[in-house]
Order: sequence, then C-alpha cells, then structure tokens
Amino acid sequence: MSNTQPPSRVTGLTGPSQPSTTATTQQSNAWTASELEDSGSEDDYGSDSSYEKGQEEEEGSRFEELGDEVLSGRGTNIEVLSPEGLQARGEELMARHQALADGNGIPTPINTVLDLLIWCMPFTFLYLLLDIMIQQQYAMHPTFLIELGRLLGTAPILAVFIYYTAIRRIRTTLQARLLEGFITLLSLASGVAFLWVYAKAPYTQSTRQLPPLGTIWVFTIVRLPLPHALAALAIVAGWTRYSGVWDAIARK
Repeated sequence: MSNTQPPSRVTGLTGPSQPSTTATTQQSNAWTASELEDSGSEDDYGSDSSYEKGQEEEEGSRFEELGDEVLSGRGTNIEVLSPEGLQARGEELMARHQALADGNGIPTPINTVLDLLIWCMPFTFLYLLLDIMIQQQYAMHPTFLIELGRLLGTAPILAVFIYYTAIRRIRTTLQARLLEGFITLLSLASGVAFLWVYAKAPYTQSTRQLPPLGTIWVFTIVRLPLPHALAALAIVAGWTRYSGVWDAIARK
C-alpha cells in the first residue's frame, strides 16, 4: 500500500480567499455608509426637534404677553368693567334673555295675539261641534247662517275667558294658586252641570247650555295639571253615580 495522503487544502486559502475578502470589505463599507446616513438623519431630526422646541417656547412667551395684555386691558378689544358695570351688564343680559324666553324675539302684543288665536281655534271648533251634535240629536238641522251667528256671539266671550285663564301672565305664586283653584272648581261645576242638563233638562235648555258647558269643561281639564284633572274627573264621576244621573244617561 502506498502512503500517499490527500492533498492539503491549506494552499486553497491563498487563492480563493481573495474574492471573499473583497466582498467583506465592500459589505463593511456599505454598513459604514448606512450608519453615516442614519447618524446624519438623526442629526436632522434633532435639529427639527430643537427648531420645534424653539417655536413652542416662542409661542408660549407670546401667549404670556397676550394674557398680560388681556388682564391689563391693553392691546385688545376687551373692556375692563368695574363691579357696578358688571352688575349692569348682567342685568341687561338677563332682561334680554327674559324677553327672548317670553316671546322668542317677537314683540309682546304680537305674541299675545298669536297665543290667543292658537288657544281659541280648537275650542271654537269644539263649541261648533257640540252645538251641531246636540241639535242633530233632537232632529234639528241648523243652517250655516245660524251657526255663524252663534259663533260670532260666542267667540269674543270665549276669547276673553281664555285670555284671563291661560294667556295673561301670572306674577306671583299666590295668583297662580288662586287661578288653579278657580279652574278646579269651574271644572267640577261645568262637568256636573253638563251631565245633569244632558240627562234631565228639556231639549230647549239642552241646545242652549250644553255647547258652552261642554267647551268650558274640556278647557278646564286641558288647563289643569294632570293630578288635579284626574281628581276633578273622579269627583264628577262619583257624583253622577251617587245622584242617579248616570242611570238617567244610560236610560236616555
């Protein structure tokens, strides 16, 4: 057997190693260039942040100067008022706000007329409806002129009644309590009278009294707060049961 050994690979380090060394050098140079670019960009960012910080400081000092001017009243359009001036300005603003709340910017007489029209229209039509229904129940057929004459005679009285009970301003709590008590008693009286006339009165009295009584009764129920309206209706219902008016209405 021959003692030949495989050729050594050490000699291969001198030749083929040169290209790899060159590639390594190029890669390291590329890394160095990228690091320089990154450091340059960081310097740019640093300069931008310092510029923004300077801008913020300048704006802060400007706001401080503006605040001093506002407090002193110099350089601005803000009027420095004394305590008496502030009180007068507050009263003026409150009066303006109250005027807007009362009429939504509309003068008071015009607003009153509009409120009166809004309240009068539904109850005037209710009066006409009750008048026609009651007369139809007794086989009476009123003409247009007859209804128009009754409407012209009733509408002014109804308007005055609605004005004093729903539109006129209440200035004190006592007046509000008295008006509420009056409307409650009127609701009880008109409800009892309406049912009694409908059940037991002759047709001539019914045709005259039922339309205004029914209109007033409905108006008082609408005008009252809900608990008082329910209590008034319950009292009228109990009275009809106790007095026998309910049985008379059922027989009719």
